[in-house]
Order: sequence, then structure tokens, then C-alpha cells
Amino acid sequence: MLSVLLKIFAVLGIILLVVLGIIIFALMIVLFVPITYRITAQIDKEHKEAAAKVNWLFGIVRLRLNYTDSLTWKMYILWFDLTGKISKKKVQIEKQVPDTKEQTEKQVPEENAQTAKNDDSQASVLERVKEIWAMITHYIEVLKEEDTKDLISHFFGVVGTILKRIRPRKLEADVIFGFGSPDITGKIYGLLCMLYPYYGNDIHITPDFENTVIVGKVFSRGRVHIYVLLWNALRL
Repeated sequence: MLSVLLKIFAVLGIILLVVLGIIIFALMIVLFVPITYRITAQIDKEHKEAAAKVNWLFGIVRLRLNYTDSLTWKMYILWFDLTGKISKKKVQIEKQVPDTKEQTEKQVPEENAQTAKNDDSQASVLERVKEIWAMITHYIEVLKEEDTKDLISHFFGVVGTILKRIRPRKLEADVIFGFGSPDITGKIYGLLCMLYPYYGNDIHITPDFENTVIVGKVFSRGRVHIYVLLWNALRL
């Protein structure tokens, strides 16, 4: 009898270890397999078009975005097209919205009437101004505190790290732009030239000092790791 129980416990232990291993393996895949993206765009005098491809889990999850006259998208998991299912849910939600809008529209006149009566009182206006000024003063004092400065510095440091990790690994562009005013075009071009060390030799920007125009091509690709986003989110 004891040997039978030991065998049962051994089998259960093996099953639990297998399940735990599968869960850990799946979690590792989700965290460390990157989300890859690829973006292309082209603008000329006649039309504008853009496309984006997003893949995750070795292409198991796929998102496709296209823009010409309007934005269209498709989402797939393996060979299943989820676009239609999501669109149907959206339509059902939109059908329920008018009832809410009607109720809101009925309430708005009453609220507006009450607000108008309150605003007619000069005393209430002055009181609100005092409250707003007190609130502004309070937040100015809070921003001057060292703890707040440290918090803001930490926040922007984390955001900067996230942006550095998700920025495109390849970015190419060939753009001609102009605002119809040599003065404004020159200032914008000067600002873009100051940013040259950040975008490098793969981006070519040409100013047109005579015409109002923006034409060109853009290509970008990169990847995002979920563990990077989660880790930095926890640091916040």
C-alpha cells in the first residue's frame, strides 16, 4: 500500500514539475522574445501612404496597418484573423453609445443651466479664482522641494532609458520640405541640423526655400522587449 502511494506521489510530482516547467518556459518566451516592427511611409504631391508590420512570438501574433485614404488594419494569431471579431465587438459597443449620449444630452442642459446661475455670481467667480491660485501656488512649492526634483529626475531618466531601448535600430529617410517662407524654413532646417549627431548619415533632409512642400520616403525597423518595459515600469 505504501509503495502504491509513493508511486502516486511520484507521478503527481513529475506532473507538477512538467506543468511548472511549461509555465516558466512560456513566461520566458513572452518576456524575452522581442516584438519586432517595420514601418514604411511615402509622401508626394499626389498621395500619402504608410504601412506598419508588427510581429511577436516568431510571427504567431501579427498586426498589419496600412494608410492611404484611410487607416486599415488586420490582426492575426497563427492563421486566425481576429479583425472581424474585434470589429463586431466595436459595432456592438457603438450601438449602445447613443442611449448613453441621449441621457447625457438630457442632463447637459440642466447642468449648463445650473453652471450659468453659479457663474452669474461674482462672489463665486472670485472664490474660484482664489482656489485656482492657491492650487497653482501649492504645486509650485511642491515642485521646488528636493524630493520632487529627485522624483522628476528619476522619472525622466527611466523614460529616457525606455525610449533608448525601443528606438529604431535602423532609420532611413529622404525628405524635402518647405514652408513657403525662407525665414521659417531656414530656422526649422537649422534646428534639424543641430540634431544631426542623433540621426546620422541615413537621414537626408533638403530644404525648399521657395515652395510649401513636404515629400519623401521613410523606412524604420526595430524591436521591443517586454521585460525591458516591465522592469522600467517597476522602477517608476
